[in-house]
Amino acid sequence: MRKKLDAGRVKDYAAALQRGAVFPPVQVVLVDGSPILVDGWHRVAAHERAGREEVTAQITSGTREAALAAAGLANLRHGLPLKKREVRRAFALLIRGRGHLSARGRRIPLRDLVDRLGGHASLSTVHRWLQKDHPRVAVLYRSARDDDRRAVSPNAPGPEPEAARAKETMAHLQRAQANLRGIKDRQRRAELLKALQEIVREARKGASKWKVPEESPDF
Repeated sequence: MRKKLDAGRVKDYAAALQRGAVFPPVQVVLVDGSPILVDGWHRVAAHERAGREEVTAQITSGTREAALAAAGLANLRHGLPLKKREVRRAFALLIRGRGHLSARGRRIPLRDLVDRLGGHASLSTVHRWLQKDHPRVAVLYRSARDDDRRAVSPNAPGPEPEAARAKETMAHLQRAQANLRGIKDRQRRAELLKALQEIVREARKGASKWKVPEESPDF
């Protein structure tokens, strides 16, 4: 999905591996018996750089469309920064993989589709991409304004994007904690601590009465 790998990130990952860091499994989808890597290109490249011949993978079976949708979502959800054109490319994979449809084959509300992008694009941007890049799918969203009104209506149940984002953030924090155990260099740990402190300051906004639980993990 990305135009190229981040060489610096691959180098850092490889160094962390050599120091004993344990990375989350890469994601692989078997399509007609052929393995397709949908998430973990930087991790695979780092294992190669570190001289490793094996990498832990989570493997599922599915269609090519499912693999495309998984690849699009994976790139939108992990921590590496995305350029606008890369977000648009990931969105294209999501649409090609029928990520705009529910398990019953019905189109999901536009707000839900926007939420799947993890905050990388606004509702108006997604609607414009549909019109320009996916006109057949855009036909399904001619009532996008109605979807938007239902989403902001105080009487409508609507989706809970914050719950999904909170769950995703927690998963990232758990991965960060696991990776941190393999980083021994004091300077690197100091830089990470600074970043974590910034995250804590951001989390405290709007939650002035919130206090860190005593049993919270020690990063």
